[in-house]
Amino acid sequence: MKRINIYYHMETPDDIAETCVTLSMLDDIAEDLLNYQNHSKHVAEYKNPALNGSVHKILVELSKIQGHTFNRFVMAENEVTARWQKNTFA
Repeated sequence: MKRINIYYHMETPDDIAETCVTLSMLDDIAEDLLNYQNHSKHVAEYKNPALNGSVHKILVELSKIQGHTFNRFVMAENEVTARWQKNTFA
């Protein structure tokens, strides 16, 4: 299991917010997400919502419970090597 920080945008009619959630996930899913980012099948969005990737579905629901609409996946990073933990934001 790996802990992955997932950054995403969500919106209301008056605001767009970027937020982050840390999810524990199986190594193969985490590696796919880290290697392919917004091209990963786990964040894919299709015309048929039943086909959407599992991480995409989670982000849609997290946005809803925060009173927003999901806008887009931004990026994923391994929690162990996260920029915010190393204070290396530019």
